[in-house]
Amino acid sequence: MQRNQVLMAFAVAWFTALGLSWWVYRRSAAPEKRAVVRVVAAAKALPLGHKLIAADLKLITLEQNDVPAGSFQKFEDVAERALIVPLTAGDLVLDPQLSAKGGGEGLTAVIEPGMRAVAVQVNEVSSVAGFIQPGTRVDVLYT
Repeated sequence: MQRNQVLMAFAVAWFTALGLSWWVYRRSAAPEKRAVVRVVAAAKALPLGHKLIAADLKLITLEQNDVPAGSFQKFEDVAERALIVPLTAGDLVLDPQLSAKGGGEGLTAVIEPGMRAVAVQVNEVSSVAGFIQPGTRVDVLYT
């Protein structure tokens, strides 16, 4: 009789340990539920002034608290707007990086409201010296 009681106590202890181990494992191994959001990013490198289309974009998943202000969640919000800064593949598309809707593309998208762009002729001497490069800003002193 004594032997049966010891075996019964051992079996109860073993099943209790097994159940507790399973419960701790399930608690610690279960992934946390996180709030995630899909945001618009560049699918490839995009140059300055490029007018965005759906083929240039992709959706990436970020945690809710990692999403920066000015990001977009739909392609439609970004389509037909031009970039005022170049983007590399995987960069998030943010509102300050885009021209206004219907703002044109190319150089017209980069020009700030109230400003004008003027073509400056570059001759061999100034281009060889490296004074004026594409994208250089110049001050017009005399017209």
